[in-house]
Amino acid sequence: MHEQEVVREDDATPAVGGPESDGGAGATGSTTVLERLPGVGPAVPGLLSTEEVPPSSRRPRRWVAPVAAGAAALLVGAAVGGWIGADAADDQVRVDALSGQIDDLQGQVDALETEVADTREQAEADVAGARAEAESAAAAEYAARQAELDARSAGLDGREADLATREAAVTVLEQQAADGRIAGSGVHLVGTEVAPGTYRATDPEDCYWERRSGLSGDFDEIIANGIGAGDATVTIRAGDVAFSSERCGSWERIG
Repeated sequence: MHEQEVVREDDATPAVGGPESDGGAGATGSTTVLERLPGVGPAVPGLLSTEEVPPSSRRPRRWVAPVAAGAAALLVGAAVGGWIGADAADDQVRVDALSGQIDDLQGQVDALETEVADTREQAEADVAGARAEAESAAAAEYAARQAELDARSAGLDGREADLATREAAVTVLEQQAADGRIAGSGVHLVGTEVAPGTYRATDPEDCYWERRSGLSGDFDEIIANGIGAGDATVTIRAGDVAFSSERCGSWERIG
């Protein structure tokens, strides 16, 4: 069975494969009928048989174009939808990958912040320890220097005391050298209070004297002694430690 395709031609255009129009007045155009065999493809004017159809008997199939347009739109929509769906899937994959990278970077940032905090804490502890150690060393050095200064000061004080004692002894000795006298009774240190030399008692009646090698009062420390007017003269040696006398009055140096 043959299929026919109706093609409407413009009034001024002759039908393909048919006789030309007479060009007379009142011509309303012609319709070319293309015969198409099943399975062969679209009808081509001039290749298949054509047939003139009067204008009054034409029945155009107006539903073919909308249906074809709708089918084409559905196909295009399906293609676009598939393309959009594929792109959306790819975008989701990229988003997931970027999210993973962001999580990794955030983890690295957190680790670095923790490391920085630990380093800062350790540095502060090191600084505090170094400061405490320096302060302790400085305090120990200060204490040692202060102790040394105190020792020197004590030594100076001792020397000053010795100097004062010597000055007093020198004063006594100078006085003795000036007037040649040992004043009163009591124990006198040789070299500081009594200068070595020979002395005579001014009141010899009940006079008692001792030259001593120490100051403990022991009998063995008596180097020499004398009593009464007959022994009222004594020679004090430089090696004597002390000279004591009782009830002798003063002693005048005679040699």
